[in-house]
Amino acid sequence: MEMSVIKDMVLGKPAPLISTFRLSYYTILNLLSRAEGQFTAEHVIRNSFHQFQYEKALPEVIQKITKLENEATLLDSSGENDLAEYHKLGLDISELEKKIMSEMIRPERALLYLVPGRLVKVRDGSTDWGWGVVVNVVKKPPASSTLPPALSAPRNNYIVDTLLHCSSSSSENGANGPRSKPCPPRQGEKGEMHVVPVPLPLLSGLSSVRISIPTDLRPPEARQNILFAVQELGKRYPQGLPKLHPITDMGIEETELVDLVHKLDGLEQKLCSHPLNKSDQSEQQLSWYQRKAELNHEIQQLKSKMRDSQVG
Repeated sequence: MEMSVIKDMVLGKPAPLISTFRLSYYTILNLLSRAEGQFTAEHVIRNSFHQFQYEKALPEVIQKITKLENEATLLDSSGENDLAEYHKLGLDISELEKKIMSEMIRPERALLYLVPGRLVKVRDGSTDWGWGVVVNVVKKPPASSTLPPALSAPRNNYIVDTLLHCSSSSSENGANGPRSKPCPPRQGEKGEMHVVPVPLPLLSGLSSVRISIPTDLRPPEARQNILFAVQELGKRYPQGLPKLHPITDMGIEETELVDLVHKLDGLEQKLCSHPLNKSDQSEQQLSWYQRKAELNHEIQQLKSKMRDSQVG
């Protein structure tokens, strides 16, 4: 046996082996003794254990990688650097807005502005409700002291009754059985306005706009008129409803928050002056860029999986 082979056996990196059971030294010796003179050690390993099944699936993985690479190639990659910069600006702005909003909705700051008729934006995880109208704010009984601090924070003790645009399947009176959980209307669905109890932390935006709401919201016509008013405001402000400013409108002067607001202003100015912001095709280009990034990520994962499964 050559010295280089011995050196590689002793000091080299072991070949990866994917197995569904624990492999012992004596099992390998037994396999080698049975296969001696017929097969090489590499052949025994390749055709034993889960490794055989794994490598059998590799052609399918390679085919999938090729398909993904072809799809990524078809996507327009012109101006990719600009797209990456534009995309990052949007993500940074979104992250700063979340931090600022978290400070704005502290009860001692927000309750003064959560008056009937105030327009608020609601987001529950990945569900974006859009703009709704405040009807009332209710304070829940103090939470049990056994709850974690994050759940017993003061902001979690407040419920904002909000008129939201709901799917028609969200039965309010339960005439057709138990009332289903409210959800936004599907695309193209007319929907209807309902009063939904919204925990204070789910508010993702406070508008400086207020509208007049009737005292009695039980008639469907009264709630639908408010929907029309909100939709009309959306047409009047195509770039988005004006929001309460934490400094000039709410008078917050904490240094940390002021710094965040100034940083946000700077990023928004960069976004507004970015060439893609004024492009008619920016949304489509950004969608292509995001899809291409997803494809490249999936390709890298598959290739990494292939490398890890190789023997020898």
